[in-house]
Amino acid sequence: MSYRPSLPTEHDLAWTREIFRPLEILHDVIYFSPHVRTAFQAIGTTSRWMTYFGARSAPLGAASAELVEATFYNFKPEMIARYVPALWEVITPDEFCSHRQRIAADALTTDHPEIVEFPLPLLELLEEAVSRAEVGGLPLFSGNRALVARRDGTRVERLWNVATAIREHRGDGHVASLLVGGIDGLSAHLLRGSSERLSKEMLTTVRGWEDYEIDQAIERLIADGLLTNGGELSERGRELRQRIEHETDRTSFRLLHFVPDEQRAEILDALRKAAAPIPSVLHDR
Repeated sequence: MSYRPSLPTEHDLAWTREIFRPLEILHDVIYFSPHVRTAFQAIGTTSRWMTYFGARSAPLGAASAELVEATFYNFKPEMIARYVPALWEVITPDEFCSHRQRIAADALTTDHPEIVEFPLPLLELLEEAVSRAEVGGLPLFSGNRALVARRDGTRVERLWNVATAIREHRGDGHVASLLVGGIDGLSAHLLRGSSERLSKEMLTTVRGWEDYEIDQAIERLIADGLLTNGGELSERGRELRQRIEHETDRTSFRLLHFVPDEQRAEILDALRKAAAPIPSVLHDR
């Protein structure tokens, strides 16, 4: 497998960021759509978090709590252990993979019936890009790439699978960039900036961290010069965050550069049209 001999240009990286947004919106229906929650409850999941951990980690097989902690990166281990591995006794990973693509596609089609007409040649180009990308160091992408390779299900199911694979490719790369930058999962949330970071209440509710752990992490970041005494990003913090995002873009482009240059604009336009009718809660995340 070969890569382009030159490093990506700023134009390449800007396109990588642009195309990621509609792909992420398509992927995220599996976590945020009310249609999805009802459908998963019907097959045996008893909570939002059982659905989340199962649907996202299923491509890894019957993942242990430790594996989910390592790959998801920013959850408190005790929160994960409440659901994993017990959830595999309710629904197997293979069943989760089958159900999630069907349920996600149903939700997308309910909100946007015209999505069934997503251009097949463009979908196949994205599937080809996923199939050609390397998997080394990218565990969640690796599991999802195998599902894309099957090319089974409806066109919308395949679109959701490919959006998910590309999203997890970027996510795996982002974790690698955070590790190189010396930033743990909780600190990564706190470095997102006041307008983007989860509140302390949300970090407790949706990531499982205790107030004292959040306070300790903030103190460490202030001591490291990454946050100001007021809890805002410092200049050093902004520089580190920009460097991490830049490296994440470069990793993401290692997959997306397999999309032919002459069809980048057409694919981006088609994905934006596919994502546009999705309920605004997903756009506003």
